[in-house]
Amino acid sequence: MRRPSRITLGEVAKAHISEAEAVHAQFQQFKAAGDNRWAPTALFYSALHLVDAWFIGMGHIRPHRHEVRSPLVRSELPQIWASYRELDSASRDARYEMTFPNTERLRRLEENCYEKLRAVLA
Repeated sequence: MRRPSRITLGEVAKAHISEAEAVHAQFQQFKAAGDNRWAPTALFYSALHLVDAWFIGMGHIRPHRHEVRSPLVRSELPQIWASYRELDSASRDARYEMTFPNTERLRRLEENCYEKLRAVLA
């Protein structure tokens, strides 16, 4: 009897990177359409998948909850903590407070937070 093949950690990390790219493409669509309601959430979740890929690539167990992931980002990735936190806050503001960023704020979130995070995790 053949054993089922196992997915390697490298494959899991690559899947998170692919998902980050797909969600970032959705962000770009929201941004192009002027839909600032869902754009910050897409940007944050793209960042979250990049963070998860990094944790997996470094041999960590992928955090499955925000309450676990955030302290890990803060302690293990202090150079991106402020950017990650700002993206998370903008996402939560949009989802729960119906406080949507204007176009300039959305541009700053992408350029100053997301791109910095992506460059560090690459």
